Amino acid sequence: MRKTILGIAAAVAITVPLIAGGAANAAVSYDTDCTPAAAGAPSTKTLYKYSPVKHNDGPTQWADTDAPAGTPKTYVVKGKDVAYFRDGTKTSTVTVPGTEAVTCGIKLSNSTPGTRIHLPDTFDIPQTWEGTPWWSTQVRVTVTNDTAQDWYFGVRYADVQDGDRVWVERAIITDGLPGNLVPAGATQTLVFDVWYNVMSESPDVPDDLTLDFGYELH
Repeated sequence: MRKTILGIAAAVAITVPLIAGGAANAAVSYDTDCTPAAAGAPSTKTLYKYSPVKHNDGPTQWADTDAPAGTPKTYVVKGKDVAYFRDGTKTSTVTVPGTEAVTCGIKLSNSTPGTRIHLPDTFDIPQTWEGTPWWSTQVRVTVTNDTAQDWYFGVRYADVQDGDRVWVERAIITDGLPGNLVPAGATQTLVFDVWYNVMSESPDVPDDLTLDFGYELH
């Protein structure tokens, strides 16, 4: 593996974005314990009709799971238990809205800087080192200067962390301002290149991997 240094490293500045595109419309979570999420596309689901045994005892009910025709089921209607039955094979199809992507972020006004990000359970970038397969992923963090002062931003992290399971290759502010300057009221993007620190043929990684980092301002 390429790791050679343990300890602390700072972000460096570049003059062009590292990656074009990205989750421009994603919601930002500023929780210090954060789980990012990809956007979910709209979908459909099938609901299964149940009718009351006594016609006037309650409204039609729709269940998420199917059952044989005539299967009994109890629903609570106006505080009372009402007997229902699976109404033949009748169904209804409804639209399930898509979900918004979520990225993690930090606010420079935070007096106790430090963030933990829960990494995905699949790393999507294939790597090769000394002829063996490895996997990495990129983690985007929104850096928001919600103060009235310009700050130079320095990220701090351990190169190897999470019980030697995660190796951070680098962290880069992609906006390219000299010295990682984050002007007052501005938002910039910090990108971590993170490797799963175990040789693997599969992109599937443990579902409890985490990335921890902090920062300093000057």
